[in-house]
Amino acid sequence: MDQKTILIVEDEEIIRHLCKRLLEDQGHELVFAQLVQEALTISNTLSPDVLITDLKLPDGNGVDVIRGVKEKHKDIQLIVMTGSPTPEDSLGSIENLGPYQFLHKPFTNESFKQAVLTALADAKEPPKK
Repeated sequence: MDQKTILIVEDEEIIRHLCKRLLEDQGHELVFAQLVQEALTISNTLSPDVLITDLKLPDGNGVDVIRGVKEKHKDIQLIVMTGSPTPEDSLGSIENLGPYQFLHKPFTNESFKQAVLTALADAKEPPKK
């Protein structure tokens, strides 16, 4: 599998650290953001293959991240995380943005790794030159 870029948008340091620990030995580029605006700025300079985002962020929400990133990167694979007991309202607003995987916090290491493996497998290869 070729190296992919994974953009992880999460404001909780412990979750960012866990994501890094679970993925760092996979050989992919991991890029982290804590805020909506930070994630959008990063996506303007990088072409992430997978977006992993929390729904609740200090300066907005994951739906804002998804919409902004999908404008530029239509084929990006999505993984949505939340600790909210009732995420249905937010999730309903992203259903029209394409398929996604959902992880409810706290998630297991195995469920996180499986979601990422699935997203990476579904990520489109860049066109051959």
